[in-house]
Amino acid sequence: MKKADNNLEQQVSIVQKSFDFWLKTGEVPAPYYAYRIAVILRKAGHKDLEKRFLEAWTRHFPSGNGKRYSDLVERARKLGVVVSTAPGARK
Repeated sequence: MKKADNNLEQQVSIVQKSFDFWLKTGEVPAPYYAYRIAVILRKAGHKDLEKRFLEAWTRHFPSGNGKRYSDLVERARKLGVVVSTAPGARK
C-alpha cells in the first residue's frame, strides 16, 4: 500500500479516472489522491509542477467537504495560486 501512495503514475491515473467520472456524473473526486500527487511532486523537487497541478485542481474544486479539500486550497495558496469561487468556477 505504501508503494502505491508514492507512485505518481498510479495517483495520476486514479485522479484522471475520478475526474472523468465527475464530468459524466457530477460526483466530486476524493481529494486524497490529488493531495498525494502534490506531496510526491514536492518531495521530488518539482514545485513548479505542483503549483500547476494545484492551479488546475482548485480551478475545478475550489472547495469541498472535509479537511483534505481545505488542505489542497491552503497548499495552492502558499504557492501563489489564486483560488476563486467566482461565478463560473466549477464545484
